[in-house]
Amino acid sequence: LPPELRLPPLRKSLTAFGLFGLASDEVIVNGTPDQVDDESRHDFSHETSRARPILRIGQLELTPTDRDTWALRGASLYRDGDIFATEPPRPTSSDRDLRLLIPFLNPKALDIAVANEEVVVQLEQLRRHVLLPGLVDGGRLRARVEGELLRLWVE
Repeated sequence: LPPELRLPPLRKSLTAFGLFGLASDEVIVNGTPDQVDDESRHDFSHETSRARPILRIGQLELTPTDRDTWALRGASLYRDGDIFATEPPRPTSSDRDLRLLIPFLNPKALDIAVANEEVVVQLEQLRRHVLLPGLVDGGRLRARVEGELLRLWVE
């Protein structure tokens, strides 16, 4: 297993991106396919969770020094011609509904509270404040975790 995938900071970074509404399409590992075990391939696949980026394994020049090397790197990274994911990075939400795809979400580490007019979502050391219309008017906050999807809405 490459050290890049073993590092907890990679998974924590992907979780932080998801909490703040950002999505990663791919995790690129410089190496050969036989260097990545089946567990890592499974962890970084859309079959496990659509919140997680897919894993791309390939040989890349670590320090491109000229235009041709950069062109080869670009051709390798964008070999399918599409630089954007085909599906939306996060589920659609309305004004009173927020849906976040959070890779490697641990529901037991999640804490949701209401402070003044804000919803405070805390996931371990990470904290995000969210404004949801309807809370000020006396609406009730609802929350649900489905796999790695966190849904917050006001009724």
